Amino acid sequence: MSKLGVDRDQSAMAKGFDESHPAVMSAIAQLIQTAHRLKIPCSISTQAVLSAELVDRLVEWGIDAISVNLSAAETANRAIARAEKRLILRNLSQQT
Repeated sequence: MSKLGVDRDQSAMAKGFDESHPAVMSAIAQLIQTAHRLKIPCSISTQAVLSAELVDRLVEWGIDAISVNLSAAETANRAIARAEKRLILRNLSQQT
């Protein structure tokens, strides 16, 4: 199992991590694609509120689950619903 983690308690590490960096986004996409190819569920867990951009990409890439703190659950749920709606609408428009 592959995991990507950053220790938020280590300020030197946390400051240098950018979840939207192209290398990080590419690595996450590759992990999701590989997991799906191998029929392994793929999820992400975070204590932070995910950016709308990252939620959009995760949904687009087919993430199976997103786990967040209770305090971020409502915001995450709305972001996931918007991302899923956009993906459905895009797929429908491509079919016509």
